[in-house]
Amino acid sequence: MMSIEQHETFLKSTHVPLRLSVVSDDEPLIVPLWFVYEGGALWCACQRESYLVRRLSKQMTDERQEAHCAFDISTNTAPYQGVAGAGYVTLHMDQGEDRLRSLIQRYLNDPGSPFAQWLSARATDEVALRIRPTRVRAWDFTNRMSKQ
Repeated sequence: MMSIEQHETFLKSTHVPLRLSVVSDDEPLIVPLWFVYEGGALWCACQRESYLVRRLSKQMTDERQEAHCAFDISTNTAPYQGVAGAGYVTLHMDQGEDRLRSLIQRYLNDPGSPFAQWLSARATDEVALRIRPTRVRAWDFTNRMSKQ
């Protein structure tokens, strides 16, 4: 198990995508997304017309502006580390462009690359997703696997 400080360090330093899981219309949906951990929340960006944003918007009403979700952020190679949990996701229509810029900076080695430029050209159509964790579990098998 990781301490709170260790799992926050992992979230700030890892560059693996977050896997977001939501249920809409009684069907599960799992989507990989780039993320940044900031202020106790996980922030992502997604196109306004994406299937994920459409399904989340359909769930949200004037009384309930959030959707229940699960997430997983874990490495795919040994030694395995990760943070997973459940929480609530909210949509922030006016923050997508800024969030996308921070994600490009975080995940791409060359923000001037053709891919980064292509993403940036679509930035006005981005929506920010804020995931507020309510339950978290974290693991780090470094010590256990290094003894093998």
